[in-house]
Parts: sequence; C-alpha cells; structure tokens
Amino acid sequence: MMKKILFVTNMEQTAALLQDALEKVQKQYPETVSGQVCYLQSDASWENVWEKTFTEHEVIIFPWMGTGLNTKFLSESSAFLQQRQIKHLYLMSGNPEDVLHAAFTDHEIQVIKQYYVYGGLQNWCNLWLWLSQDQENEKNLAEPPINLPWDGIYHPAADKIYTDFKEYKKDFFQEGQPTIAVVFYRNDWLWNNTVFADAIIKEIETQHCNPLCFFSTSAPDSDSGCEGFRGAMYRYLIQDDKAVADVFINTIKFSLFTIRACALDDLEKMNVSVLQAYTLYRTYQEWYENFDGMSAMEISYSVSLPEFDGIIHGTPVTTNERDENGSQLTQVIPERINMLIRKAKKLAVLKRKSNYEKKIAIVFHNNPPTNSNIGSACAIDSIESIRLFLQDLKNQGYKVDRLPADRQEFINELIEHATNDRSFMNDKLIKNSDGKMTFEEYQDFYQILPEKVQKKLEIDWGKAPGEVFKYDDFLLIPGTLNGNIFITVQPPRGFGEDPDKIYHSPDCAPTHHYLAFYNWLRDIWGADAMVHVGTHGSLEWLPGKAAALSNECYPDICTGDLPNIYPYWIVDIGEGIQAKRRSAACLISYLSAPLSLAGVYGELAELEKALEEYGHFKQDKDADLTEVIRQIREKAADADLNDEVQETEFDDFDGYVGRLHTYLTDLKNMQMTTGLHILGNPPAGEKLIEYLFALTKLENGSIPSLPKVLASAYGYDYYELMDNSSKLLPDGSKSYGVLLDKVNDECLTLIRTLAEGDFVLQEKQITDLDFVKNLSDQYRQDLLLVAGYICDRLYPNLQLTTLERSNFRRALAAEYIEPSAAGAPTSGGGDILPTGRNFYGIDPQLLPTPVAWKIGSQMAEDVINKFISEEGR
Repeated sequence: MMKKILFVTNMEQTAALLQDALEKVQKQYPETVSGQVCYLQSDASWENVWEKTFTEHEVIIFPWMGTGLNTKFLSESSAFLQQRQIKHLYLMSGNPEDVLHAAFTDHEIQVIKQYYVYGGLQNWCNLWLWLSQDQENEKNLAEPPINLPWDGIYHPAADKIYTDFKEYKKDFFQEGQPTIAVVFYRNDWLWNNTVFADAIIKEIETQHCNPLCFFSTSAPDSDSGCEGFRGAMYRYLIQDDKAVADVFINTIKFSLFTIRACALDDLEKMNVSVLQAYTLYRTYQEWYENFDGMSAMEISYSVSLPEFDGIIHGTPVTTNERDENGSQLTQVIPERINMLIRKAKKLAVLKRKSNYEKKIAIVFHNNPPTNSNIGSACAIDSIESIRLFLQDLKNQGYKVDRLPADRQEFINELIEHATNDRSFMNDKLIKNSDGKMTFEEYQDFYQILPEKVQKKLEIDWGKAPGEVFKYDDFLLIPGTLNGNIFITVQPPRGFGEDPDKIYHSPDCAPTHHYLAFYNWLRDIWGADAMVHVGTHGSLEWLPGKAAALSNECYPDICTGDLPNIYPYWIVDIGEGIQAKRRSAACLISYLSAPLSLAGVYGELAELEKALEEYGHFKQDKDADLTEVIRQIREKAADADLNDEVQETEFDDFDGYVGRLHTYLTDLKNMQMTTGLHILGNPPAGEKLIEYLFALTKLENGSIPSLPKVLASAYGYDYYELMDNSSKLLPDGSKSYGVLLDKVNDECLTLIRTLAEGDFVLQEKQITDLDFVKNLSDQYRQDLLLVAGYICDRLYPNLQLTTLERSNFRRALAAEYIEPSAAGAPTSGGGDILPTGRNFYGIDPQLLPTPVAWKIGSQMAEDVINKFISEEGR
C-alpha cells in the first residue's frame, strides 16, 4: 500500500524542485507514489486546517530554513505531530530542547538526510519513491542515495565535470591569456540551472580570457564528506601554493569568512582581487525601476556581509523571473555580465602587466574648483602623500619622468598645467594641455550611452558636448602627464550659481565634460587604474542606484571597467562605504591627522590663572576680590567669550566663574589636529606620544581608560573633574581643573617612559614612577594593563601605518587587500588599527550593539509574555 507523503517548506525554490521530482517519479510509478508539496512563508500562522492536512498523510517532511522550532506554526505543528505520533522529520538545525522527529529510526533519518543533502533530481525522485514504500522492505524500488560531486570545474562544452585542474587546463586554456575564476552554487549545477555559468563562461571567452568556473557548496559538512568552498579553493584556485587565476569572481552570498567557508588567510594566500557579483531575487523590471537597486535584506547578505571578505563590488548578473506556470526562472543580464567581465579583465591585466607599462591616473579632489583647493581632502596632506608615492612608484619600476623635490615644487608643477581654475586659463595652457578629447571622440562615446542618459544630459546641460571646458574642437582634460602617470583634478560636479548644492544633488546629471573626463582617462588615454586621493570626491555621489548599479547610473558610466583605488579616512565610514559600493572602490584606509590636547594660550591662559586665583581668594572671607573680578571680566572679553558664557545668565558671580572654568577646561582638553597625516608615515617623536595618549583616553574594550584610572587613584571620577573644574579639593590646595592637568601630564609621562624602553614593557619602569609607587595593587595592575596594551597592540599597529602606501602599491597590482573594520581609533577603537586596509562598514564582532541587544531582549520578553498571557502557559 503506498503512503501519502507531504513536504512542507519555507524555501520556494526547494518547493518547486521537490514538485519537479514528484511529477517525474509519478509518471514512472503512478501506482506507487502519492504526495504533495506545500510552500509557506516563514511567518505562516498555525490554523486548524493543518490538523486535517497532517492526519491525511502518513509521512511529513519539513525542509526548513531556520534554527529551531521558533515560530508558532513550527511549535504547534511539532506538538500536534508528536501527540498523534505521525511519522515526521524536520530537516533543520534545532535547539537542544527541540524534538525534530517521530516514528523514524536513526537509520531512516540518516537515509532521508542523505537523499536530501546529496541533492539533485535523481536523489529527490528516489527520496519520494523510498518514502512511499516500506523502508525495511528489500524490494523497495528506490535506488540508494548517490553522493554526487560536491564541487567541480564546469564548462558547457565539456561532457563531464572536471575535478582535476591540470586536466581542465589542458583541455580549455589558451596559453598567454588572463584567467578569470568564478564560483557558483552546487545546487545550480545539480538542477541544471547553469544559465548564469553558461553566459559568464561565454563572455569570458569572448573577451579572450580563460574561464575557470567551478561549483561548490559554501560551508563544509564532515558527515557527508563535503569539504566546502575551502576544499574547492585549494583544488582549483591554488596550485603549488600560488593562485592559478588572475582574478576571482564570487557569487556566494553572505561572507565566506563569517560562514566559515574559508578563512581570510586563505584569501590572502590566493592574493588576487575578489569581485563580488550579485544574483538578484527580484525581477529585472523591479531592479531596473527601483532606486535602491536591492531590498534591505539583499543589501545585507549580497553587499554588506561580503565586504567582510575584502571584496571589490561588481555588478548584478541575474534576476529572478516567473515562467508561464508561475515557477521561478533565472534570467541573465547580458550587459551587466559584459561589464563584470570587463572589470575582471582589467584587474587581470593590471596583475600581469609590467609596472613600466602601466598607466595610472591620479585624481585629486578639487572642490571648490580653484587652484588653492587642489588636493582638498579630510585629515590628509594629499599633495605630499602623492609626491612621496611617486617616488615609491619609480622605485617599483613605473615610468615616472620627474620627481618633485618638495611639496611646493609639486604644487607649482601642477598649476603650470591646465587645472579646473578657469581664472588662470590662458591660450598657452589650452594649447599645451596634456589631455584633450575631440568632439568626434566625445560623440562616439555619447552615442553608446543609454537613451535615458542622453536625454537627461541634454535637459540639464544642453546638446553634446556642452559648453563646460569646451575649446575650439575639443573638451579640455586638466592634468599633468609625468611619464605614465597622469596627475589630474576631479572635474567640477556642475557649474552655476550654487555648485555646492549640485555637489550632493541626487538627480542633477553631471556635465558632459565630467563624463568625458572619465571616458578620456579610461578609453582614450588608456589608464590601467585610477586613484582618487582622500576623503572625498563627487563620483560616488552621482545620481543612480544605491547598490547593484545599472548602465544608466552615473557612477557606473564614469568608473566603467577601470579599477579604482581610493585612500579613504578610516573615521568616515558611511561615505567610504558609498565610494566602495557605488564606484567599485578598493578602499585603503588612512590614519587621522596627528592629535594633541588643545591647551590654552595667551588671553585664555591668563583668564584661567585669574579663575584659579579667584577660587583661592574666595576661601579668605576678608579678601578683596574686586581686582580679580575685574581681571576675569577683562580677560573673558579679550578672549571673545562674552557671547559663549554670558554673566547675566547666572544668579551670582560664582556661577559665572564656575561656567567659565568648565568652558576653559573643556576647551583645553579637546583633542585638536596639529597638522595633516601623510599617507604611510607613522606618528613619530612627540606626535607619537600624543597620539598614544589620544588612543587611551577612552576604554578600548576591556582595556581601561588611562586618565580615568589615574583620576580614580586620586579618588575622583575623570568627568567629575572635567565638569567641576573650578571646585577646590577639600584641602584647598588646588582646583579640580589643576588636578585634571596633573592627571594628563602623568599619562604623558607614563607613555614617554614606555617610549624610552622602545615600547618593550618593563613593569618596574612603570611601578617606580613617583605617581605610581604608592598606588594600591588594583590601580597598579590597571596601569600595567594599559601599558601592555600600548606596547603590544597600539604601538606596533601604529608602526604598521606603512601599510597605507605598501597596500596602495599592491592594489595597483590587483593583489588582495585585507579587510578591516573602520571608525574612530581615538573613540575607543584602538583595535581598528592598523590602517592601510580595505575597510567595511559594520564590525561583525561588535554586533549586536548594546542598545540593539537591550531592545532585542525586551522584544523577546514581550513575545514570551504575550504567549503566556494568550496560552496560559
């Protein structure tokens, strides 16, 4: 007697594939197999009709995406099936307290899991057949589970799957061509859904590259013998300890690192750029029309999480359509696949080409577009940084004809050529310009732009080629050619009465000249890579989708297939991620400018002295305060503080003095920049001491704050001293503000002591300091903990600031740049260091945040309480 089988799943594709297998096996065995597939949303509710449905079936299997019986439907269905002892199995990972099956033996469960996990049409047909009969009957018609390959190299022209790279190379590689590796999901191969793999292999070969396209699972599974992505990686991508591909395209969602598919060390060993391609869950029309490009959920697992792997963003390559029966259907986006492979090929060429042959465009920001603003960027001396970098490039064999002797010589050379500053433009600069794009060249480029883009450009800026930087029969491209290095300035976002408004406008098209500038760099001059120097420019803010850009998005039009290396301030996370996602940038984080305590000088110092005297004289009831009060008022006026702290706001002069004192204390304890950071140069000398102090002012995880420890040792809270700086200590010897100054000085003394020992911690050096000798064991241990953190983590990582330039050079060779978190190192983020890495926006080790944890915990409590009140248990 055949059994009625029911599969219930929250995975739409799984439901469709189970239905395909059912229909096929029913055609072959119509009298043997009877079954049904139900697809549910994850949040489906429990209804009484399920009791009837379940009792009509002898076997019920739940292939379910999720962990544990954590919804009302799952918990209620489990309770009902357990009570009736209906044969069932939940194919999911569960919590220890969950009962995920009934009436199946351990052996039967193992067989079911093998059929299911091994996958493919044949195995799932046999799963239906096996479940429909007596499992212990030797005459069961089902064939045993077949363990199909977990990974393999795929090519549509091959009659087999390759598991040996050398054999595949012999059959399909063309000698001397770049190699582009691509990974896609094993499930797509299992179910013959290779439309993407077929299209991408064809495109790779069309662009005269070798395709190395392999399928794999993500995580390993020891029970089934699956080695996961890492096993496939060492079989097909790494041979004799080096990569066989020049670039790697990843289509696996989430993060290879966080799902333990491989370690970052494995990606570093491969040492090639990783391009992320997106297989979308939405239809083409939904993607095309949507301003965001992706849903928030897709952004999380296709964009944000892969950034933990140090990827460079590529393009969307497939959409999810419906056929006439409503079934899911994968559809490729040919134009986007073409762009993806062009990007990959440019990276591959960058890796293979000799440095002497490489052409590099270096783009300084220039807003507003005047000569005085060339190289404007947050926290960095971009001019000196690139001057030194030119020397690096020459040392690495790049063709650099001239090396400016100093910063001023470099500036002079730049402004002796055409720039954005039209007030200095003359016939000589125009005639001798190193960059010119003829109208004919621009028209050739303009004609291949999407029609929608052409119309928008004409509406905003007139007919091509527009009027901006139009001279005679060409558009002028400002810049200075130095060997194979073109040093230029980013074109203005727009001209008019309000250029600053245009700078961040979401809908105003860039000028014809703006598009011409990037096209000239890429396709006419023939740059192999471009560099945008420092935070931040306008390219990443041009109109278009937020992610998964189309060929109508202006950042995509400008960047095109050109590798984009972007040194970016590590503090500016949000804008850096914008550059990463919208201009396909490989970010190279750089350190903040050198810091120091602001202190007080001149009139402010004199005012502070008068305020201290007032506090002491105030203790003497017979003292005449007339003169010191006059001085305080005079010095406050001289320092222009009467608007900041107004005496009339306070009931008495003491209140006014207290507020003035606190204002000065806040001011003098502010961290201020004492210059600009130079790319790749670690802080040194007194700047290093001050930087280490800035890094230890706040707690760094479990490492206590250095000044807070010392303030506590004196019996005070650090912020209490800050907020009540005019208050005198009980013995009247000094104010809270003066004690705060002493704490800061002692912090600097401790760090200087470490520096004298070359930052090799010698405990006795610290415990012998006058202000440490008499502290309790707890405070001494806290200080030693901070000192150890400085010596073991902060100082070594600051010395690794050299990575900013060395990884910059490596990025120009299309090597893999290690990812890192970002943020403000001086705001308790010391562990973010070193800089010089390809940063991401969210640190998975810091999730959930304390606030999110508290809110989530409260929501969970509310759900539990609601359940108890409704169910009475």
